[in-house]
Amino acid sequence: MKSAFRISGIYLMMGFIWIYGSDYLATQVSWIREFDDRIQTFKGLFYVLATAILLYYMVKKLVNRHERELLHRLEYEKALEQSTLENERFRNLFEQASSGMVITDSKQPDNPIIYVNEGFERLTGFTKDEVIGLNARFLQGKKSSEITKEKIRKAIAEDKPIQVEIENYHKNGDLFWNELKITPIYDESKNLQYYIGIQNDITEKKTQQILLENQFNIVQTLLATNKPTQAFSEICKIIEEHMDYQCMITRVDEEKEFLNHFASASLPAAFIDTIVQIPIKDQEGIIGTAAYRKKTVILDNFSKSDYFENQFIDRSLYDFQASWTTPLLTLNGDILGTFTMFAKSPHYPTKTELQAFQTYSYIIGMALQNVGYQEQLMESERLYRVIAENTTDIVCLLDENLEVDYISPSYGDLFSGKPSMKEIASLMDPDSLKCIYHFVKNLQKDKEVEMIEVKAMDENKNWHWYEVQGSQFLDQDKSYSLLAGRDITARKNYEDALDRVLYYDSLTQLPNRYRLKQELEELLKNKQPFSFFILDFDQMKEIKRIYGQEASDRILLQFDKITLDYFDDVFISRTGEDEFSVIVKNNMSREEIKLNIERFLNYLKQPWEFETFEIVATVSIGIVLSEAQTADMVLVQAETAMQAARDKGKHRYAFYLDSLTEGEKSSIAIQSQLYQAVDKDEFTVYYQPQVNLNTKEVEGLEALIRWNNQELGFISPGEFIPIAEESGWISTISNWMMEEVFKDIVGWEAEGINLHVAINISYRQIEESDFVENVMYLLNKTGCLADNITFEITESILMEDLDLALKVLTEIKALGIRISIDDFGIGYSSLSYLKKFPIDSLKIDRAFVKNIQEDKNDMAIVQAIMEMSKSLEMTVIAEGVETVQQIHILKELGCTAFQGFWFSRPVPKSELAINITHIYDEKLELIS
Repeated sequence: MKSAFRISGIYLMMGFIWIYGSDYLATQVSWIREFDDRIQTFKGLFYVLATAILLYYMVKKLVNRHERELLHRLEYEKALEQSTLENERFRNLFEQASSGMVITDSKQPDNPIIYVNEGFERLTGFTKDEVIGLNARFLQGKKSSEITKEKIRKAIAEDKPIQVEIENYHKNGDLFWNELKITPIYDESKNLQYYIGIQNDITEKKTQQILLENQFNIVQTLLATNKPTQAFSEICKIIEEHMDYQCMITRVDEEKEFLNHFASASLPAAFIDTIVQIPIKDQEGIIGTAAYRKKTVILDNFSKSDYFENQFIDRSLYDFQASWTTPLLTLNGDILGTFTMFAKSPHYPTKTELQAFQTYSYIIGMALQNVGYQEQLMESERLYRVIAENTTDIVCLLDENLEVDYISPSYGDLFSGKPSMKEIASLMDPDSLKCIYHFVKNLQKDKEVEMIEVKAMDENKNWHWYEVQGSQFLDQDKSYSLLAGRDITARKNYEDALDRVLYYDSLTQLPNRYRLKQELEELLKNKQPFSFFILDFDQMKEIKRIYGQEASDRILLQFDKITLDYFDDVFISRTGEDEFSVIVKNNMSREEIKLNIERFLNYLKQPWEFETFEIVATVSIGIVLSEAQTADMVLVQAETAMQAARDKGKHRYAFYLDSLTEGEKSSIAIQSQLYQAVDKDEFTVYYQPQVNLNTKEVEGLEALIRWNNQELGFISPGEFIPIAEESGWISTISNWMMEEVFKDIVGWEAEGINLHVAINISYRQIEESDFVENVMYLLNKTGCLADNITFEITESILMEDLDLALKVLTEIKALGIRISIDDFGIGYSSLSYLKKFPIDSLKIDRAFVKNIQEDKNDMAIVQAIMEMSKSLEMTVIAEGVETVQQIHILKELGCTAFQGFWFSRPVPKSELAINITHIYDEKLELIS
């Protein structure tokens, strides 16, 4: 408006100047007066022309500016519309997300909530209207970790993202574990605008974690003290900290008619005093009723219960409103006591709480039964001490000066006359003498002492082991130490013999793999430098076949003596049929080790003499230098280096780091070729038959992938599958393999052949969101029936993500596909998880089958697996079967299904029919 007035004013002023100026000029100039009429016309025309020009430029300028403003407005409205659409899309995504999502405004004081999605409402129970404007900390409560809250405050103060696990509270007051991820959001100018919080309920996962930790803590508590009441009170404290309820353990009396208080952590003393002689009868309160029925009893509201009609506990004196009790039973079903939890408000325990309650009850019951055993043992020991004079045990009474005041007649086994303390000391080894001295000193100080074991020599120079117990007492104002020693030489000899069976090789009497691992762990724990090598004879099987078992034994028996000629301070063990492991404890340099190994190999080139024969036996050696490893890592690294040495040819050695460098180069080459392998049609599916000896039939196959690369040649699955999993290419390869297998099954069915096929599945496939849909697509595409398929998974997949694995496997099972656990026994899954998952069968790992005829531990493990599978109604397949002896042993243990090289190696589809015919014609006949 101001511009319009200014322009009008200028225009008016110029008009006046023009009119009056031109009139004045006309009066002053004589020749102009002669043209007065025409001058006036000219003035008017000139003014109109100037005005038109001026108006043209002004209008043009205004029109251009208007067009620019209009264009800018259209662009703005378009951008606004696009932004609105994007915001709507993001809003829809937020609303559809299963996680709870919260947006807070960082520009306002205290970061108020400005948006929550439906996932948040489901997670917390609060509606959007209830939380908008609040700070998200309103979900926290008394159990929310102060440390975690401080981490959140610090991250927000520093405008940093953070991920934490924190205890939050539902609208109904229930606690839940919240996995919270907070991310700051900035605008284009890098100014902080909002915080986005993503929330997930991980209560079940955390509960399982806490439950496992508490189980370990309970076991530690039981082992840490020999005072049952104190131990069980500590257990109650652990449980109360987890469950947030008060708890109590009762114990049955000797007549098994009444229950009495045994242990608790925080219950009022007045309440505890009332838990006496509670009858084990129906309707005798919740505790007596649960013990009588031998079932869990839950009272979610005392005011509505009639269980207290005959109960002598006056509930009005105490603040309890709900309780649940379960009986503690022996393995035979006899009542031991009860375990009870008390709540101070009406409450029915949740599924998670009941699961934890039952788990704790089981552990307490087992521990309480063990206490009973210990008490029986203590009673028998008391009776034993009463008749000490009539036993062969040595009972010795020492005065304050450690002189022998009395010794039982059984001392004659060691001495011909009554000995002095000096004579007794002379017969002990130095360590035992120190031990007995400290033992007696602690007795004299009235300290609690544990039983000790000491070693003494008799007059015939034979060593004896004694188990010594002691006590301190006063008699006529004199202090005495009473010692009772039991000869446990036979037991110690048995333990030594058992140790030799468990930890030493029966042929060479050298330590075995278990003892080797103990030695490695001790060296690594003490950070003692060492070098380690594994040596394996290259042709021992051929030597055994040609020259006999005695020849191979002769070579193996001489190995340790030869090794000692080339290495000092060594620990030699036999860790395999033809394999030895050696720890060199000297702090030798790499060059010194290399020189000694080369001298050692040169000596081993010489032929071994056996009868009239000279036998050449080459070896492969893998060497590892001690670093910050575990014992298992040392063994694996040495095996890797030994394999690298063998790959170079016979009678070679390799250091682990050298072999690793080559492996890394090989890994890069494999990975570069792997991405093109499917397109180049380089993969082939091989099949290995699975035989049922009950039905005498080949009842199924396992599908195995093989790769023959144009440049690298044949590459074993052990090399390329880990690389494929790490690179994420395993899904593409597995999809190709599934489709090929499904096509083969359909083709066999068309020929009237019905074969069940097992396919290995990796965790990378399980975690893909479209895995189940992809399996369904391939089944529909090929026309393959799902009940002809088994998916084999490892135990590690189950434990990687329990919720995800359970969800995916349940969906797979619903399709009709069977589920099998591959390599069972080497993982870390528990029985509870096996029972929880939809498992159909187990495959015993080849590691337990390989030496089952020699290793009693392997046989015991297989037997346990068979018993467990029977109770869980699962079928079992033994894989890696290579000998008839293995088959017979496994059959005796109850196994009926087998897979391994003895029946058939994995073969391509073109050779499968021939191999199956061979199994029916020859293999089954040999073991029938």
